[in-house]
Amino acid sequence: MVNAMAVQLTQRDRSILDHVKRYRITTNEALLTRFFQPDGLNALKTVRKRLVGPYLQSRPLGIARRHYYQLTPATARMVGEPEEVAAPLGMQALPRAFAVLAFCCLSGRPHERLHRDELREEYPEIAAASFAAHADFCIDEWAGRARLARIIVDYGGEYPALIRKCRAFLHTARQNIAGFADMLHQDAFAIAIITAEETKKQSIISALARHPLEVNVRVSVLPELTILLNQRVET
Repeated sequence: MVNAMAVQLTQRDRSILDHVKRYRITTNEALLTRFFQPDGLNALKTVRKRLVGPYLQSRPLGIARRHYYQLTPATARMVGEPEEVAAPLGMQALPRAFAVLAFCCLSGRPHERLHRDELREEYPEIAAASFAAHADFCIDEWAGRARLARIIVDYGGEYPALIRKCRAFLHTARQNIAGFADMLHQDAFAIAIITAEETKKQSIISALARHPLEVNVRVSVLPELTILLNQRVET
């Protein structure tokens, strides 16, 4: 995705910029896991020193002393993104982006978030739906087969409301997206829920065992999400 204008960049540098384009943000932990095994932390520091400034910008994550990295406006233009992707993320956008990054890159089972161009190319009917502009999708493999999965981040509240949101989404998609009912019938679609609490995860799993959705559902726990959500409430 990164063009030949950046001739001073290595192939790993280009892959890192593509990664940030895909996820909107990244962190040291995600970079270390995806790009610096087995080279380690010292190699990450060397590359980070070269990229942060001209290609990436660093912002406080709000969790301890950690930071997240975004494309600079110039790099956004270089990789075909609008400059708006270089703006600081708001109090709802940051928890969502961080949760998606952690689920895909740090959960122990690697996934790949679909960039909007990939979604448009591979699933044009879904990409054209009104909700798609504000939704995250990835390819997830369960039981030996790949499924398109919508990632839903829990922003707090009671777990029944989250399950109702999933049911409403599936109903709307079935009614309005050509071929979506076939995807459900073929077990080619799934939902991934990211929540901050293990107790809520267990409540969701128990509720879905009693009244299942018509798709496979994976529930992941990201404890750091609590900190980001609390900041949003305090602000």
